[in-house]
Amino acid sequence: MLAGFRYHIGGKRAARNTGEDIGWGFDLGVRSDYFRNFVLSADFDMLEFGTSSTYNLYFGSEYSLSRKSLLVLNMALSLDESPLSSENKAVGTQLKYRYKLYSDVFVDVTGMYIVNSRLNNEYQAGLQVTWYFDNFQPKAKL
Repeated sequence: MLAGFRYHIGGKRAARNTGEDIGWGFDLGVRSDYFRNFVLSADFDMLEFGTSSTYNLYFGSEYSLSRKSLLVLNMALSLDESPLSSENKAVGTQLKYRYKLYSDVFVDVTGMYIVNSRLNNEYQAGLQVTWYFDNFQPKAKL
């Protein structure tokens, strides 16, 4: 594996009614943080389950504007098909700005927009303050 480059590949299996309906799928993705302040990622996942199926492609990027601020841009393409909702194609994008006020307090400003072919379009804007009051540290694996 190259320094600054990671990948993952996985399989999925789903069963309903004790094995009568069986679905399958997989996911794969890559992530590059080769450049110190710029991260790129791409993921694909799919699942086929009876007459329903979903295929999704995600792209993401993170750019550190300074040691206290981060700009994130995410994009997604989706194709879903099911007997209830027929076929829906969706394209979405999200833009987020994160600022670190203190070592454990972050402020996020986010905007998201999703265009759907069969459903109503979706949009969201948000402001979030996160306080890690427990001085969060990842747990060591035993």
